[in-house]
Amino acid sequence: MQPTICVKLSPKHRKMIYFAFGLSFQSLNLELPELPIMASGSSPQCEPVSADVVIEEGDPDQWPELAPIRAELPQIRAQPGELHLEIEDIGYFRISHGNKIAWSRWSPNVQDQDIRSFLLGSALGALLIQREMLVMHGNALTKNGEAIICLGHSGAGKSTLAFALMRAGWDLLADDLVAITPAGVVLPGVQRIKLWKDAVEAFRLDHSELTAILAGVEKFQLAGSFIRSAQSGVPLKVCYVLPDEAPADRSDEGSISSSPLGSDRQVMAELLANVYRPLFVKGLGMQGGNFLTITTLLRKIPHLRLNIPHGIVNLPERLADFDFLNPTIP
Repeated sequence: MQPTICVKLSPKHRKMIYFAFGLSFQSLNLELPELPIMASGSSPQCEPVSADVVIEEGDPDQWPELAPIRAELPQIRAQPGELHLEIEDIGYFRISHGNKIAWSRWSPNVQDQDIRSFLLGSALGALLIQREMLVMHGNALTKNGEAIICLGHSGAGKSTLAFALMRAGWDLLADDLVAITPAGVVLPGVQRIKLWKDAVEAFRLDHSELTAILAGVEKFQLAGSFIRSAQSGVPLKVCYVLPDEAPADRSDEGSISSSPLGSDRQVMAELLANVYRPLFVKGLGMQGGNFLTITTLLRKIPHLRLNIPHGIVNLPERLADFDFLNPTIP
């Protein structure tokens, strides 16, 4: 069960309103159980609120024509302030000016869960980019008022590490979509973790109690009571990048360690490689803002390669021996 945030809804905004990334979302035709609910309350401290973002069902035939970002990718069309996505067998999404997401099913048989999977991923990522946030593909956790982010390609072990850190007392800020403000604050986002079936079993969880992220895919969503979540933005302290090889290809020996990513140019290249949906950034014309935020982070915080031996069973004791907020830098 996600937490409820107390606000007093104005009469104009009585429909369900959710909260994530420091924004309120009014979803008119689709429930979003993955997000905290903003509900009316009787406390005098509760203030009226209007939604920052409206999410509603739309008609793609009525959307304006846009040119593809690339000729070979006609399913992604964009111009500054507007982006359209076509996800085969799932649906269509229109993201406009950082304040509206419209969606439509590919067919009547498409489930709400499948719409939400892309709405809370690619569509929401595009909206955050429109709102001038640096969006990274990774996860973010916080402890003692400071945050770390962990970046890396799909399958590098980011979500497995995040779940293990939560079990060790960390709070999750976001998984998959990590939004960082120009001031270097990591915002609380979609607070769920997605694990493949082998990781679920290694953590001794019952996958029959979990929801698959897509029909027929053995990757499961952990949310609600499975998640220790943070509710406010936290300053970023350290950025980690996981190695390119898959966890199964790493040695079982040794302990967790970190090492510098290299020169400023190498760090910049690593960060740019882990920006969420770089084609969206290009199509929306937001490269300049992204570059400035990355440059600021490069000067303010350490960026390190995180070396984690293979094996979930021994991960808890290895985590206890490594100070993620104050790593020793060789």
